[in-house]
Amino acid sequence: MRRYPNVTASSLIVWLDQLQPNVANDELAIIRIRANDTRVDWKSFGTHRACDLPGAPVGQHADHRFHACDGRGLHVQEFEGGYVDVHLDKIDPCRDPVGHGIADTRAAEGALVGAGLLLFLGLITKTSVLPLAGLGAAAGGMIGACVPKKKPRVFELDGLLANTPIFA
Repeated sequence: MRRYPNVTASSLIVWLDQLQPNVANDELAIIRIRANDTRVDWKSFGTHRACDLPGAPVGQHADHRFHACDGRGLHVQEFEGGYVDVHLDKIDPCRDPVGHGIADTRAAEGALVGAGLLLFLGLITKTSVLPLAGLGAAAGGMIGACVPKKKPRVFELDGLLANTPIFA
């Protein structure tokens, strides 16, 4: 039976940094872990989450966010079925929610579409267009913030441990 050293938050960040350049540009590297996996040092994540901002709804029942290096954020999502997904956000939403919305979600695209639609509606109904465009931008941005910019590419922790020379 193989013995593995504890997997820490830092080692997950290193793996994610190594995985991300090897997936398609429209994919986000995610590491999936059984929630009760004793090889993971859950204490290494720290006792205090960075903030309680929810993530885009992808079926999770809880989100936990931690500061990572270089302004990025480590995002842990808990799912029914006893597993968690871990990924890196380009911009830590706890430090910069607007930047995160632009870099990691479809908030900017949603805001443009919403503003454009209500601007057009205002023009054809001869209604004051600026308030409508602002309302459309806000609504579209909120909807877009619920849509991740990249589709998930899931890597199981077991597979990573089995294929990493230091652990094999």
